[in-house]
Amino acid sequence: LMQNGTNQLQAGNLTAAENSFTRAQRLAPRSSAVYFYLSQVALKKNQPHKAEAMARRGLNVSEDNTRRRALWRLILRSGQLQNNSRVIREATQALQ
Repeated sequence: LMQNGTNQLQAGNLTAAENSFTRAQRLAPRSSAVYFYLSQVALKKNQPHKAEAMARRGLNVSEDNTRRRALWRLILRSGQLQNNSRVIREATQALQ
């Protein structure tokens, strides 16, 4: 499912990618990778609030520092798209 989802995301088939990642999330709810990709899909669909929420869920389950930094970068991007200075500040501090 993850490979299908990443292929669909790269091909720009956002709805199919979101469906694949959502199914993967049901099978592996503690996978930070699933939330990382769901956040990316939401950003591409211009849904910054959803992107932030998915990235934060990923942070809650991630134990890998590299993945955590990637999730914080998605939160920063979603904060910028929302023009939300609190989220931008929080993400910027986390990335320092």
